[in-house]
Amino acid sequence: MPRPTTASAVVEALSGVGPLPVFLSTHGQDGRAEWFNPQWRRFTGQADAASLGWGWFDAAPDDRHEELLDRWRRGIASGVAFEMTIAYRRNDNATREYHLRATPLNCLHGQAPSWVCVHVDAAANSPSLAAHTKAILDSAVDAIVTIDQAGIIRSMNPAAERMFGYPAEEIVGRNVSTLMPEPYASEHDKYLERYLATGEAKIIGIGRESEGLRRDGSRFPLDLAISEVDLGEELLFTGIVRDLTERKEAERQVKQAERLSTIGQMVSTLAHESRNYLQRIHIALESAQLRAVNDATLAEILGDIERASDALNALLDEVRNYAAPIHLAPRECNLATVWREAWQMMSPQRVGRLCELVEPPDEPPLVARVDHFRLAQVFRNFFENSLAACPDPVTITIKAAQAILNAKPAIEITVSDNGPGLSPEQRQRVFEPFYTTKARGTGLGMAIAVRVIESHGGRIKVADSTQGASFVITVPI
Repeated sequence: MPRPTTASAVVEALSGVGPLPVFLSTHGQDGRAEWFNPQWRRFTGQADAASLGWGWFDAAPDDRHEELLDRWRRGIASGVAFEMTIAYRRNDNATREYHLRATPLNCLHGQAPSWVCVHVDAAANSPSLAAHTKAILDSAVDAIVTIDQAGIIRSMNPAAERMFGYPAEEIVGRNVSTLMPEPYASEHDKYLERYLATGEAKIIGIGRESEGLRRDGSRFPLDLAISEVDLGEELLFTGIVRDLTERKEAERQVKQAERLSTIGQMVSTLAHESRNYLQRIHIALESAQLRAVNDATLAEILGDIERASDALNALLDEVRNYAAPIHLAPRECNLATVWREAWQMMSPQRVGRLCELVEPPDEPPLVARVDHFRLAQVFRNFFENSLAACPDPVTITIKAAQAILNAKPAIEITVSDNGPGLSPEQRQRVFEPFYTTKARGTGLGMAIAVRVIESHGGRIKVADSTQGASFVITVPI
């Protein structure tokens, strides 16, 4: 036979270790055979030269020759590993089914990529082979979901169960669109039908980033690679899914840190220069106030100037705090203790008001690893906003529940009040820096709350509510 290419040399070296109960072959970029191990020749009786190019397909039954060749070429065109079932004629004309697994191998020195194929006897040791395959899938770190031509889920490994929140026995038999948010869910079956009819692939054999839908209704970014598995009488599709939540969050935090660093530098310069002028204003105010003891009108004007100066100082402090990095000091805390401390700190604002805090039962304790001070800051901001928005009597209600966040256990806290609630614009913009509806306020409280919760790996959002404002924070345990 001709001198093997780099790919065939690899396989030939492996086959030289000893007899293997499989056929091994290599193929060029177009799928033409370049090399087979000796087991192929002994089984089929084909001469070496007769097996090369497209000659090896002569070992397939005549009535399926064109169908199998078409599937083979489609698999090669995908550029990714694929599987198919194919029957080969033995040298005595008896046929035997084999599972073929083709894997691309990029050669060195500018050579075109070759394909390495392993052909395994479908009937040989099938129980142990199935058990071995199941063990591999069960231990895989990546989520693996297999569907049929109708889009029905046929199997799901434990990693996929954890990722999407469904036990396999509940999701198998349902359409895979169950695991997709809109608009992907509505488009999937049409895409699958179009691929089966035309062979036009937008995802299969290519891979792409998309979105998944967990059982709890939350969406998450994912990387999806789909391969086609030809079992002869049946065509399956295997999807390997990777959750990109942590990677996307890390990318977002890097961008946020860069943006905040720029803001921080600008604010530091602005604060330094502004405080020099504010100090001069303060000195001038003190001097003017001494002369305005007997002038009520002037004293009132000077009081307004002093309050404006104090407000500007407070704004500079809060902007600097918003732009500064958040360094957490997490420890195990009972979350009820945290919000009670925040409520107690609001005592001066509650003087003369009719206010009530309605809490969930103490059992079981709501324990999570958080930064006590930072989380109290978040609750204090909720309480301040409710006291500012609600007429007496004010009722602030806290509810707690166990939850799942990014496939990990978490605690969900809902804080609601009995005030006028949020308008559509407020719901849309409430977390924007400097957005406020209060007469006095910097508009940074909720923006800081977002940074604190996200620094914990948590999530904060506006909840649907028929009365009053309602916010939900979710923090991992």
